[in-house]
Amino acid sequence: MAGGGDFYGGRPLAALGVNPERGVLRLSFVHYTTRAEMDKLLNALDDVL
Repeated sequence: MAGGGDFYGGRPLAALGVNPERGVLRLSFVHYTTRAEMDKLLNALDDVL
């Protein structure tokens, strides 16, 4: 699962200099997330970043 926003952490994010308009990305993993899924995610993040 992936989500975006401030996740009710606006003050700490502001203290870290995170633009509140952009927020942050939160990714959730569980025991059945496969290695192939992780590799796909990491490759996509490499492409975007």
